[in-house]
Amino acid sequence: HWLCDAVMQEPRRLPGPDASPTLFQNIADAFSGMRRRVAWSKYFNAFERVKVKSIDLSVTRYFLPVKNGDKELPRKADKGQMLSLNILEAMYQDTAWGNDANAA
Repeated sequence: HWLCDAVMQEPRRLPGPDASPTLFQNIADAFSGMRRRVAWSKYFNAFERVKVKSIDLSVTRYFLPVKNGDKELPRKADKGQMLSLNILEAMYQDTAWGNDANAA
């Protein structure tokens, strides 16, 4: 919780050549670097592998560009594609674990 709070409270990076990476950028780089060096996917099921990819996509396409000052926050919400994907992933996992009623 404290790490998420630190990332959320960190101010957006100001653009410019002397700007240092944000804490969020450093954390994202550390995780993706570790995943490149370690054969992690063989220990994960299909749901977990897809979840890692969707989180990476959200982080790299939406969150990091805003936090790094490269993009502005959208004035209105998007069409919810990432939320829909997240719900679909949760439904898949519920079905795989035999929780069909929760997946419906």
